[in-house]
Amino acid sequence: MDLETKARLIAVGTVRLEEPRPGERTSTAGPGAGGQSIFFQSGLQMVRLSVTADSPLRLESRPDGAAIVQDGREVARGRLLEPLLHCPGQAYITVSERCIYDCKFCAVPRLKGGIKSRDAVLQMVEEAAARGDMQAISLTSGVEVSPQHEGE
Repeated sequence: MDLETKARLIAVGTVRLEEPRPGERTSTAGPGAGGQSIFFQSGLQMVRLSVTADSPLRLESRPDGAAIVQDGREVARGRLLEPLLHCPGQAYITVSERCIYDCKFCAVPRLKGGIKSRDAVLQMVEEAAARGDMQAISLTSGVEVSPQHEGE
């Protein structure tokens, strides 16, 4: 996939699946939190696409991997990458899935999720590390009550 193709895929931002992916967890971290997405790699390029039923792009299985198709034409051929925690190679953990702010780029306030304990975060990191493909740990958090309360 060249950079122009990658830019076109990112501009669309979504993909339809031929069939649901079993055991797929919904991410609670980063852009697209609260929804399902796939990571598609072609050559050195990788894109993350949100899964929707009405996308003009369709993900198709191939004997040697996968392809993204639009209007019956193959746009890119590559493979799916499995996310570790939120994305490939990275344990990206949202500690508090609640937030008093409404940053337009962030889904956390709409999730109204839970707050992970220190032990829960450590367990998530240990499990991710045990897979052997962890390259980074990223912690993020909503602000549940106030910035002052979070700092205590």
